[in-house]
Amino acid sequence: NILRCKGIVAFPNEPNRFVDPKSAESAAPRFSRGTRDDFIQRRFIEAEMSYWSPGHPAHVAGTNPVSTVYGGRMVDPSRMFLWTWDARPFPAFPERSDVWADAANWRLGHWLNGRMGAAPLAALTAAIMRDAGFEDFAADGLHGVVDGFVIDRIMSPRAALEPLMLAGFFDAVESDGLIRFAQSGDAAAMPLTPDMLAVDDESAAPGWKLTRAQETELPVALKLTYIDGGGEYRQAAVEARRLAGVSQRVVTAALPMVLTQVEAQRIADLWLQKTWEERERGDLALPPGLIALEPGDIVSLDLGHRIARYRLTGLVDGDRREASGVSDMPGLFAPSDAPPRDATPTAPRDFGLPLVVFMDLPLVAGNETPHAPRIAVAADPWPGGIALYWQDGTGATLDRVISAEATLGRTASPLAGGPASRWDEANTLMVTLASGTLSSASGRAILDGANFAALETPDGSWEVIQFREAELVAPATYLLRGLLRGQAGTEAAMQDVLAEGARFVLLDDAVSEIGLLEAERGLERQWLFGPAPLPYDDPSYASVTRAFDGVGLRPFSPVHLRARRGEGGSIELTWIRRTRTGGDSWTGLDVPLGEELEAYEIEIRDGDAVKRVIAAGEARAVYTAAQQTADFGSTDFGNLDVTIYQLSRAFGRGSGRSAHLHVE
Repeated sequence: NILRCKGIVAFPNEPNRFVDPKSAESAAPRFSRGTRDDFIQRRFIEAEMSYWSPGHPAHVAGTNPVSTVYGGRMVDPSRMFLWTWDARPFPAFPERSDVWADAANWRLGHWLNGRMGAAPLAALTAAIMRDAGFEDFAADGLHGVVDGFVIDRIMSPRAALEPLMLAGFFDAVESDGLIRFAQSGDAAAMPLTPDMLAVDDESAAPGWKLTRAQETELPVALKLTYIDGGGEYRQAAVEARRLAGVSQRVVTAALPMVLTQVEAQRIADLWLQKTWEERERGDLALPPGLIALEPGDIVSLDLGHRIARYRLTGLVDGDRREASGVSDMPGLFAPSDAPPRDATPTAPRDFGLPLVVFMDLPLVAGNETPHAPRIAVAADPWPGGIALYWQDGTGATLDRVISAEATLGRTASPLAGGPASRWDEANTLMVTLASGTLSSASGRAILDGANFAALETPDGSWEVIQFREAELVAPATYLLRGLLRGQAGTEAAMQDVLAEGARFVLLDDAVSEIGLLEAERGLERQWLFGPAPLPYDDPSYASVTRAFDGVGLRPFSPVHLRARRGEGGSIELTWIRRTRTGGDSWTGLDVPLGEELEAYEIEIRDGDAVKRVIAAGEARAVYTAAQQTADFGSTDFGNLDVTIYQLSRAFGRGSGRSAHLHVE
């Protein structure tokens, strides 16, 4: 505890003394007990400031005279500086002993960080009394500081003061019309002898009576909970316990105060020791001449075989003064120390922007909500979950919290087009992952639905694939073989060559649905996403505006297109429909329709030009000779370009199947 003024260094006890085990000059100042004392630091600063500053209420005139030479004070109060306010932030310093080697010196050092915000016990007590509108009190005799105190509900001043009285070991007594707050300690005792007591001549009583409580009525242990100022203000607990005795009682108390572990342990130890010390009570008959004695005073009674020391707790005035008191042990409240609890500070929550991928996918597993988009997320470090909000004009609404990190990456090699719906053994695909891992699966497992993945194409659509083999060839890089292409009706998204760098998403349980209503398909909405532990206005959140078509409602394209020349030159077109739902069962006569009604549109094409659109309600249509003549000028041709779409009430046209047909 030091103060610098114009180069002069002042210490409360001894100049230039400090505790640092790494220094050869380490030593405690004179009269120091080697314990932490924030109160003496504050008293020293107050004494220096009041002595030198004329504007201080306690300044004594003449202690800082004005120079007749330069017209200024001997010591300019505006040039006084307290040593030291550390630039290292509290409480990171001194908690981060792994970063700063001098962190252990803070406890007994001269740092102001973490101390100047404490309130003197006397000032805090006075503030509670004044807040209640009571001015007839005296609290100047209290010493000590309080780092923090909580009044969490409406309560009386007495209820608010009781925790402070317990922790600060002081009492409140009425004296001369004032409520006086007196701290327990080594006050001088008034000596008494039996002949000084008020005893009637006819009475055989000695004028005093001592009562000792049974040991079973006293606590063997005391548990104290408090707010740990060195542990991120979490609730903590300490325990004081007697090592001998037959009592089984345990006393608990909760202090709404910010304490260090050392302070809390000292309070618990003193409280337990004080309880046992006060097991002996004394009742004394005092003469009226001892009118000066008040509750809180200390008296000592010479009993011949010992000197009994009591702190008076009550006085009743009559023809004599009936005094009651409890045993008081000198030195009980002397400063003590305890080993500090090593605190491991929690690393600050520092999350970056998460990687979020929105996908408008078809039904893959079959149990998804058809119109709902999918979302896959990853983050490093993983914050425990990613919150997804949608924003409207009034604020943000939580859609869901994604608790699982998805497997995301990008392709590291080009992928050429391949056969759809059968094994592609010619192509391989290299994938570099940003999160997650990949694994191989058997061919049977693949056909049962394992290892689905989605590849994003340049136009924003997705091709769904499966892979049989995943070989780790470099850190986070896999070579995929045994591909199934264009799965779940996505063969139209397959590129002639998909360039490297395309988005790759493993479609497993970590991929979630977004809560979008079917009526909201096609509408733009702003989405916010970020670490779930943080609010949505935190800088670690990002936003994107997206609209989704609900591809899960899109009918698959038909297959096995045929064209046959019929009577009168007409052409009969036939095909086989596919279904987007429930098509894996082999027990039925046909796959489910999957739509409200069966309907198709057939485009007759001449290259890129559409010559005619024919509607059909079943998997066949007739292109009449008259229509052929109107479109192409004759019926004399052997090949025909067509594109066939299945229709959906909800989605409209599904995926089209184009073919250059030979007319049989």
